[in-house]
Amino acid sequence: RHMTKLTDGHPKYAMEGKAVFEMKKDGPVHSCTCPSWASQKAPPDRRTCTHLQALCGKKEESERVAAPPSKKGPPHFSLPRERSGEDPSGWIWTERLDGVRAWWDGKHLIGADGRVLQAPRWFTDEFPVRPMDGHLWSGRGRFKEAETACAGAGDGWIALRFSASDAPDPVEPLEARLLRLDDMWRSSRSAFLDAGLQWTLSGQEELDKIVRRLSALGAYGVTIRRPGSLYSKGRTGDVEEVPCGPPEVDEPEQ
Repeated sequence: RHMTKLTDGHPKYAMEGKAVFEMKKDGPVHSCTCPSWASQKAPPDRRTCTHLQALCGKKEESERVAAPPSKKGPPHFSLPRERSGEDPSGWIWTERLDGVRAWWDGKHLIGADGRVLQAPRWFTDEFPVRPMDGHLWSGRGRFKEAETACAGAGDGWIALRFSASDAPDPVEPLEARLLRLDDMWRSSRSAFLDAGLQWTLSGQEELDKIVRRLSALGAYGVTIRRPGSLYSKGRTGDVEEVPCGPPEVDEPEQ
């Protein structure tokens, strides 16, 4: 018999006794409101049920959930080195987020291993068409929550934001890329995108104060970048990382 295909934004319904279950498609995810689909431990894009199989075909559903996740080549991220002790005057700093590093290629969010992350369409609908480098995160100290959400394709994404820190380009200096990133962010209507705030350092003393202040707030670290630097793949001396430590506790007077 002719099998029906689910399409984004057009749900179908199945009746079982007096119960009515809604089936819908959101990107790679075929979902159903039945208890069987909800109780499965597999990621949302790897679940199916008898209602979906009856609608779309048992063979087709089996092939869909068994298909390997799409993969692209690993992104050419620019990676930081440890703090070198070089005078940071004029360098540009931003908070280093404890989130999942990701690359937006204009159509997909790609993880560090090259896996295409199964972001729901509503999450990326209003993203710019030009590449961005950043982190998917849900707040300080919530890396595990962000990692779990990124591993699936369901409602966990509602708690995430893509915090973009660069608009990669091989010939533009850092300052020009950050201006372009800010324009891209301001032109976007997405509630799930932000451009991480970045400031210029006056020197080591200011950097030390920033690290202490962010440590007290539970931040992961600070990234500093050399002014005028180009976006280059791999480990580079133009980007340095300063980890934040646990909050300082005042010792009681003896």
